Amino acid sequence: MPVPAHSAAAVRAAEQPLIDAGRGESLMRTAAAGLATACRRALTATRGRVTGARVVVLAGPGNNGGDALFAAANLAHRGAHVTVAAPLGRLHEEGWRAARRAGARLLDGPPDTAADTAAEAAVAEAVAGTAALAAAADLVLDGLLGTGARPRLEPPLSTLIDSWQRAARRRSRQQQSTSHGTFSSHSTYTSHSTSPVVVAVDVPTGVDATTGECGDVHVRADITVTFGGRKAGLHLPGGAEASGRIEFVDLGLDLRSSHDAGKPDEGQPSHDSDATPPAATLPATTLPATLPTTTSGPAVWVVDDADLRDWPRPGPHDHKYTRGVLGVIAGSQQFPGAGVLTSLAAVNAGVGMLRVQGARTVQDAVVARAPEVVTVPGRVQAWTMGSGAPEPHDMMEFLSEAIGTGTPLVLDAGALALLPALLAVATAPLPPCTVLTPHAGELTELLTRIDDEASDLEREDVESAPVRWARRAAAQTGAVVLLKGHRTIIAAPDGRLWAPTPGPPGLATAGSGDVLAGLVGAALATGLLQDQSDDPAGDAAALAALAVILHNRAGRFARSASGIVEAIAAELAGIEHVGPTGTGRGDTHAR
Repeated sequence: MPVPAHSAAAVRAAEQPLIDAGRGESLMRTAAAGLATACRRALTATRGRVTGARVVVLAGPGNNGGDALFAAANLAHRGAHVTVAAPLGRLHEEGWRAARRAGARLLDGPPDTAADTAAEAAVAEAVAGTAALAAAADLVLDGLLGTGARPRLEPPLSTLIDSWQRAARRRSRQQQSTSHGTFSSHSTYTSHSTSPVVVAVDVPTGVDATTGECGDVHVRADITVTFGGRKAGLHLPGGAEASGRIEFVDLGLDLRSSHDAGKPDEGQPSHDSDATPPAATLPATTLPATLPTTTSGPAVWVVDDADLRDWPRPGPHDHKYTRGVLGVIAGSQQFPGAGVLTSLAAVNAGVGMLRVQGARTVQDAVVARAPEVVTVPGRVQAWTMGSGAPEPHDMMEFLSEAIGTGTPLVLDAGALALLPALLAVATAPLPPCTVLTPHAGELTELLTRIDDEASDLEREDVESAPVRWARRAAAQTGAVVLLKGHRTIIAAPDGRLWAPTPGPPGLATAGSGDVLAGLVGAALATGLLQDQSDDPAGDAAALAALAVILHNRAGRFARSASGIVEAIAAELAGIEHVGPTGTGRGDTHAR
């Protein structure tokens, strides 16, 4: 099953009953023990032992800083040489006492004020010294800020992080000539790593724990050890790249009844969230006021390869109609190949029947490759439209009919360009099982045309805050938005998110999006129980996420979109299914 990830506010709310019951210290000890275990594993993997390792702890005054200091005490007891830096001028008192008793030393921090030139020079010297020490360490623990902090950092914190990470990269390059090993945050360590292993406490500093948005300067961790509940921002664009491998420490929280908000967190700090430093250190940032909030449950569902076991499969009593009939309008005289790719992807994904409408050139090309495809009109369970610039009048005819009947829709490329005009004249909303599949440029164009507050939106804005704008588009259109990219995200109109694990770089090829549109359409046609769903948008989003995972897997070894299409059936055949998941709709939609 997909793994739930929560907003920082939801995790805080789940912690509060335990804190009220006097278990706050126990929570910190459990978190610190898990953090120390992760650090010991990292040091053993990179240098063979903990004894003698150079560990630098960047600690703030809050509970994440306390976790880091208690973990540092554990490492010091095992022979590590631990140095603690307090760039914010304060430390978690009990954590520092434990670290000091274990033998950790405290690095002199900057003076309290930088009111004159001499003080400014002293601050700069202290920052440079800390950065150099961190760059030369075997392991750096980032316990500066917690999940309640906003991503934008300012000096001296931003200067320290930037200087340290630049120095670490320089040092690594200089040593590459004598060391061939590297550390991969997504695979394994080697014994020849030349830069420090960076372990973030709960969330890397400079990363929003709920949205994944990152400041211009932020910590890039190799490992993030997160506590209590998986933080949504660690699995979303920006935050996921900054977090490296995520390790989870269970604190026994009950998150089943949590309510996750799709907006910045508010509330009092708890174990999971250090107090935000004064405004001079970390100014607050806000999301648009219209950003929707989720009704209940996790803020993000994390979907990976194992979840493909849930891909819709026929049952013993299914036939071609109950397996799902997908209609496709894709491709044109100029781009017939797009129609072929979209159609063959759907066929290989297991639809019971495929109806291809639109340009005769495209129909002939598809039937030549897949003679089972039908080209006569008829009723369908879902439509996929827009890939390859089909004729607008063809799409508008079927779009209007689909809106009237509530038929699920997948709108890509050319269909997205028609959407603003359609929304302006439509007498009914889009069907709740509508999925839009834009890339950043297409989403930018769509929002500038339908949202007065986004009239000046640029593609770079969407790329820097994809979660924000995917949610905005979902709320404005009432459709599920699948925003394509290296780390594709899927937003429902109520603010919920699905985060499929990323695919290979080879997917960045012409026609790849056409294949994905066909897969999403196939998933909707074969997997939706329209008359039995209490959550049609959520079901559509979940199926779209499975389509992304299948697309990713099929693209692992393919060199082209045609190769992706050919790999789809093989990938599905190789999946071990718990049992058949036929839709069981009978032949109510047969034509």
